[in-house]
Amino acid sequence: MAVLRGLQAWVADQRMQRFRVPGESFGSYLFVPLRWQKHLYSPDGERFVTEAWRRTGAMYGYGLVGMLLFAIGNA
Repeated sequence: MAVLRGLQAWVADQRMQRFRVPGESFGSYLFVPLRWQKHLYSPDGERFVTEAWRRTGAMYGYGLVGMLLFAIGNA
């Protein structure tokens, strides 16, 4: 599940790149967590920013649950 959520976050990131605000510097979009800010995209692309953060949070959440279950199973 964590891998699936990570792939969905990547897809959302690819979609949001189509909605960049003109005039922002190229460097604003280089580092992934820093480019997931709503002010860097048009209003149509803001939903993809929210989706990418939500999917990334789910990815880390599923990873944490998986590690806990693995630790409990091996205890």
